Amino acid sequence: MRVSTPLSSAQPTTVYSATFNDDKSLFGACTDDGYDVYQTAPLRLLARHDFSPPGTLSVLAPYLSTSLLLLTGGPPSPAYAPNKLVLLSAPTRKPLAEIEFPERVRAVTHRRGWLAVAVEHAVLGFAVPSLERTGMWETASNARGLMAVSTAAGATVLALPGRKLGDVQIHHLPPRPPSPPPQPSTSRSPTSPDRPASPPTRSKGKAPAKSTSNPHATTIFHAHETPLAALALTRSGDRLATTSERGTLVRVWDTRSGTRLWELRRGTDPAVIWQGALEFSLCGTWIAVVSEKGTVHVWKLDGGAERKESGGGGSPAGREVSSTLSTPNPLTSLLTPHFPALKRHLPAYFSSRWSSAHFRLPQPNPHAHTLSGRPEVDERAVLAWIEVGAPGEREPQLVVVTLQGGWYRLGMPRDGEREVGEDGEAEEAAPGGGTGMGRRLRLEEFRRWGKRDEWH
Repeated sequence: MRVSTPLSSAQPTTVYSATFNDDKSLFGACTDDGYDVYQTAPLRLLARHDFSPPGTLSVLAPYLSTSLLLLTGGPPSPAYAPNKLVLLSAPTRKPLAEIEFPERVRAVTHRRGWLAVAVEHAVLGFAVPSLERTGMWETASNARGLMAVSTAAGATVLALPGRKLGDVQIHHLPPRPPSPPPQPSTSRSPTSPDRPASPPTRSKGKAPAKSTSNPHATTIFHAHETPLAALALTRSGDRLATTSERGTLVRVWDTRSGTRLWELRRGTDPAVIWQGALEFSLCGTWIAVVSEKGTVHVWKLDGGAERKESGGGGSPAGREVSSTLSTPNPLTSLLTPHFPALKRHLPAYFSSRWSSAHFRLPQPNPHAHTLSGRPEVDERAVLAWIEVGAPGEREPQLVVVTLQGGWYRLGMPRDGEREVGEDGEAEEAAPGGGTGMGRRLRLEEFRRWGKRDEWH
């Protein structure tokens, strides 16, 4: 395990949001002075800009792995109008284009050749680089800006909140174009002078009278009784994960039929889960969530409902990762072998699957920002899956980024590993976890945000 701490006692920077690009290789952080862009793993600062006069953003998303940044202004001191999406060149720090909307921009997402912008009651799609509007889809009130798009080559799925509370609507876009062949001189850093092919553009984001999506390609289903809190798609778009504002359950759906495949239990107490805090692994066989309670939960989606992921872009797991990380509800496992007919009559609590592995993030100092004079910021976190190891032996790992300045790289438990129990004694990790929360994830690396010169 690698642990690093700040090299100075400077006040921490306030981070208002963190957003990954399409393949999770980069993320952008909106700070109290401007923005930063980082390589996800290994963690490395790639670009930084402080606005003068000082200004703040609510969204900053690197577009693919280019130097193009998608951003919009936000409180407390908006650097740009909150109703505009600005396409900015990281090397020149100058806007290349902007799209103006009649109301505040809530969120932005993208894939190669296309981006989507969420406003309060609609999501609008735009082609890149032309910024031609390609569609509009009405939603229920969507203050969180929830939406998810499949990012694998040839994928088509766009998932949005429905028009009714707790509903989800699935639309199909034109297939995502394949990535261009790699060039020897191409850099993944957003500091290279890449820019869209079109000249600087000003576009109005007013919606057309009706959706341009194909109604025959739309699937609508009821996912939760309470408002949606987060959406996540596999890269191919075959599966969708949803959670509600209650935050106790994660449900996984077949996007083609709207059939529920799994119901995964995070816990019994309500918890806040944010968009970006629920993610599938690159191969689609793992899923993770982190909530305001500071606990990361991971499930391995094995069993009869599982299908092989097409276009997943990666191996499901390395040879050394535990193949037994499947943890059904422990009470159900105890009762149903003896009373098979009982299972169909048990409440949802007993039929949901508990997490296979977990990790508890250290709790932040509740007085840190108050004592330093900084405004209070919620303890939020976003996460991304990466793969590590030699070809043929790659295994999934998680990167968790908290807005309080923590960066964690977590590994999956391995078969035969021993973990320390609450009494301080080493215990053999039993197959399947042995408890409702399964086994502990391994902390591979930790870094802390110290001051504005680097992640240390």
